[in-house]
Amino acid sequence: MRVVTFMGNSTYIKEVVVKNKITDVYIDLSYVYSSQQKTFQFSSTSDVESLKNELTSYGINVVMTDTEAPCTCTDAEMYVRRYRIAKMIYKITDDICDDILFVDSDVILNDDVFNKLTSDEPISICIPALMKPLTSVIFDFCYSTNMYIPRNYVSKLRHSVKRYIDNRWQVIYPVDLYIHNALGTRRTLYVKGVCHYINGMLYCL
Repeated sequence: MRVVTFMGNSTYIKEVVVKNKITDVYIDLSYVYSSQQKTFQFSSTSDVESLKNELTSYGINVVMTDTEAPCTCTDAEMYVRRYRIAKMIYKITDDICDDILFVDSDVILNDDVFNKLTSDEPISICIPALMKPLTSVIFDFCYSTNMYIPRNYVSKLRHSVKRYIDNRWQVIYPVDLYIHNALGTRRTLYVKGVCHYINGMLYCL
């Protein structure tokens, strides 16, 4: 099984790769988070190279790609972010033909999650999350992009996000909900101790 995260936000990446047993990190070169959001900002390409070299020294496969979807810094950023996520997942599923555990770069799992990943069907992992569009309500969300995709579903996931991208459905559907609907995800995994950094604070189930 490959354990994959993609960025985006690299604020917690060094903690995430260790605690989540990450095997692959995908870095989107087109996007830089605002330092005003208390997230890590790459100031130069040398910063990216430095992070890549450090992660590689841990034995992690690091792939740098460009979704060609830079931050708009406008109200349309939500749609661009959905598109960016879809492009990253498409790239990952195009590269990897194996069981894949997708973990967001600001989510911390625990061993109980890994011990329960015994299925030939997709599994969505519950996390604490913001109840968007609200900015202060945290709830248990079970259909994010934190998900286990067995290899027999990887091709279906790739074709699903390709349709999402080609049809520009980011203006209609959140990408995570679209994916789980397209895959027919029936199983969710709720594990105490799964945590998510939200606005600089760590929230756990």
